[in-house]
Amino acid sequence: MIQEELTKEDKDRVLNCDYYQLVKNIMKSHETYKNFKVGDVFFIKYNKVYVSRIYGGKRDKFMVFYKDENDFVFIKRINANGKLGKEVQCLTTQYPSPTYEIEPDPEYLDSILFENESEYDPLKAEKELNKLKSRARRKNKKLELIFDNDAEAFNAIKQFKVGDVIYDTKTTYGEGIMEWTVTKVIKRKTDYSERKLNSWSNKVVKGATYEDSMHVLSGLSDFCQIDIECKHEKPKSRKYSSKKRTINFSAFKKYGNIYYKSKPYTIDDVQ
Repeated sequence: MIQEELTKEDKDRVLNCDYYQLVKNIMKSHETYKNFKVGDVFFIKYNKVYVSRIYGGKRDKFMVFYKDENDFVFIKRINANGKLGKEVQCLTTQYPSPTYEIEPDPEYLDSILFENESEYDPLKAEKELNKLKSRARRKNKKLELIFDNDAEAFNAIKQFKVGDVIYDTKTTYGEGIMEWTVTKVIKRKTDYSERKLNSWSNKVVKGATYEDSMHVLSGLSDFCQIDIECKHEKPKSRKYSSKKRTINFSAFKKYGNIYYKSKPYTIDDVQ
């Protein structure tokens, strides 16, 4: 039987058949990925952007750890600790070609080119990177403006004056550093005036403002808060961070943002 030319309506119906387009895409991906072998290491791109668990962060590295009898390829991420993660993904179905691009790990390609593939350790680079991160963290720990109690934290913040500089980061190993300049210092007595907690409650608390109440609860009769501003271009990984903040002694406690008294170390500084 000779197949007749389909009408436009029939073509549309064919394309809308359940799972038709999905299966076709999987078949294309299967053909593209079927020659991958266990141990292959690569990066994945989508619209020229590397796949990463952290927005704007370091690109994730993946390794083929299993292929089934039908040549479907399964991958795991190589974590920052230099070990394979637990999450299992099917490269064939979850990252269909050509929507996603595969970029081989250059170190893996070099090992093949120089015929020393047996010496290639796909986890080595991540293990080395993890060592550098730990080294930077240890150095940055000594720079932290973190205090055990409210009195010590208050004593630290009241020492600041306009023009002083502090820092914070996106990670404790120095990624996404922002420099903050003190632009205003407010020092006065804590206002113990009573106020309603909110408009829909009759509960009354001591402290003319929320910040005053924080000082009251901490037994601080003196009040201090500072305005800080980032006057430099923000790193890409901090694009949504505000460039102005008002902070008080609570910013130097163990929870929340960590500030540093001098510029934190990065992994490049500790190599």
